[in-house]
Amino acid sequence: MPLLLLRTVRNDGTPLSEDAARTGFKWPVGPDAVGQTVTAPDWDPNKECGGGLHGLLWGQGDFLLLNQVDDNLEWQVVEVAPGSPVVDLGGKVKTQSVIIRFSGPDPIEACAFLKAHTPKGIVSSFDAVGDGGCAEAGDRGYVSVGVGGKGKVGRNGVLTFTDSKGDMHNSTTGFRPNVYYKWDEGQKKPVAVEEANFFLRVWRTITVR
Repeated sequence: MPLLLLRTVRNDGTPLSEDAARTGFKWPVGPDAVGQTVTAPDWDPNKECGGGLHGLLWGQGDFLLLNQVDDNLEWQVVEVAPGSPVVDLGGKVKTQSVIIRFSGPDPIEACAFLKAHTPKGIVSSFDAVGDGGCAEAGDRGYVSVGVGGKGKVGRNGVLTFTDSKGDMHNSTTGFRPNVYYKWDEGQKKPVAVEEANFFLRVWRTITVR
């Protein structure tokens, strides 16, 4: 099975790394980039950053490297080209050549594409869904959920919820790992889905009576 990497680049194709950007190297971006093969001009198999094309294997690793707070990002899912070596750098990997399989500005679409092509049992470190969606990530992961959606992360993770006004709320503490939470408009905080369902059942019982 082909290996997939989740990565980001500036929407003009410029790498996020300042050192890489200074070389003049640019990634193909947009719908026309899909299917194109990209090869690192400075490939170095040593186990150190630089000298290759970087990303999160199956979306697992240090989500902070995706710089998801930048408004001018292109989100990409790339396939490790046949015969291209993969070097584990801890939190990310690098390889010599990739084939672009998805390229666009929407992290939700990128995550959906990656999940649709990820083997069962592998949980990414980054996931984003729109309104009413369901997202999950592993330990030290990051989840972004739209209005009415639910999400869960492993230990030391971050949950981000969008409320009905469009405001975003980050939660790094006060929730249990690997438990689904949703934003409670009344309490203005994340509430475990199991607790929200319990209170909903109580409210319905009182209303019926």
